[in-house]
Amino acid sequence: MRTYDSVMNPLYDFDVVVIGSGPGGSSAAIEAAKLGKRVALVERKEDLGGIWAHAGTITSKLLRRAIANIRATGRVVGIEGKDLAARFSMTDLVEQVDKVVAQEIQAVSWRLARSHVTLFSGLGAFLDPHRIVVTSDFDTRELSAEYFVIATGSTPRRPQDIPFNGVSVLDEGEILGLKAMPGSLLVVGAGIIGLEYANMFAALGIRTTVVDRHKRVLEFVDRELVERLIESLQELGVSLRLGKTVQTVRQDPERVVAELAGGERLAADCALFCVGRIGNTERLNLGALGIVTSEEGLLSHDDHFRTSTPHVYAVGDVVGFPALASTAMMQGRVAAAHLAGQPDQARRRIPHALFTIPEMAMIGMTEEQLRADKVRYEVGRARYYDTVTGQLIDDSHGVIKLLFCPDSKEILGIHCIGSSSADIIHIGQAVMELNGTLDYFKDAVFNLPSLAESYRLAALDGLKKVS
Repeated sequence: MRTYDSVMNPLYDFDVVVIGSGPGGSSAAIEAAKLGKRVALVERKEDLGGIWAHAGTITSKLLRRAIANIRATGRVVGIEGKDLAARFSMTDLVEQVDKVVAQEIQAVSWRLARSHVTLFSGLGAFLDPHRIVVTSDFDTRELSAEYFVIATGSTPRRPQDIPFNGVSVLDEGEILGLKAMPGSLLVVGAGIIGLEYANMFAALGIRTTVVDRHKRVLEFVDRELVERLIESLQELGVSLRLGKTVQTVRQDPERVVAELAGGERLAADCALFCVGRIGNTERLNLGALGIVTSEEGLLSHDDHFRTSTPHVYAVGDVVGFPALASTAMMQGRVAAAHLAGQPDQARRRIPHALFTIPEMAMIGMTEEQLRADKVRYEVGRARYYDTVTGQLIDDSHGVIKLLFCPDSKEILGIHCIGSSSADIIHIGQAVMELNGTLDYFKDAVFNLPSLAESYRLAALDGLKKVS
């Protein structure tokens, strides 16, 4: 039996109502329930999990893993180029996605049930600051709560003048609609999602072109890593058209043709638009709360993820960058702790990962940020290829880069590109959070062979520069 940390407010049906069951919403609901709150969760879809489970992270990561496995097998048996795409089955991938999604839905449902969170199916909209109406195909009901957490996620931006058809002109959420691998692909948008998909398809030998209106991509990523990624993309045959704007797109009988500003035309079998996402806030009737969103449907918030209406919190994609499942979960926990009057225990130093081929991961400051802030620093580097494991897996792109204070040896930032970077970054994250210095890596014993050994090599390289 649960015990509550405060007297239940008889004015409300629940202490907390969470709208949306993705990583941010489910984390907020479970954390609030653990802290003794009566919690309800509203989800408009029949199944739980949000975009993370149904059309986002799981789909793209399974696609990436399948392609990486095909490439690895191809290298062993001598198959390269377009022959790789012929061995790829979108049907098999869809079956695998469905299986993993079903498991994730079951896991989310079990965690919510174990936490005694009450579920309501339907679309939630505010009636006034403390009441929402939940509308489904079967009924309509009102719920009242002392606090609300908005975690409604986002959807791909779809420019109105683009003839999306779900077959040859797609947004990033429709990738599983491909019945077969195209012979050529045009990706519009060189953000994280656009570059990940461009990288994946190019790795199958599919002729891929990326167009973006910005001349520089991934501004938040260390420039050295970006340069290495671009080099890898070019080795795969990706053509980058940066600083270019797509003006029109038309569907010819056999090809999709995009016209760029300046008159250049690009033709491909398929066009994939990855031009940002819009927060799912339009149907929440936030005007009843006096809350105004940005043009992208995003909500502003304070350090505790409170909106301009103090008893209403927002987490996940609806608050914008970095819009990661990992950060959404942290935000949900922070919001729940704050509304329950508990201290915020969350770490704000967040690792990022880009699941390109090769992967990139980072935490802390970049060289560009340190120079802009006039902070003295030094760099220690190590190539993955300098380790036995790097040679065994033939990772010629892998590099780990340690930024540190030359006086105190404090670690200011860690940046890596190469195999398993999304996992390897967490070694450095733990050392940074526990206030370790570069000397930790110098003196630590790492398994041999392992890519983690790169930390010690990078530390020795950096210390040599300041000794």
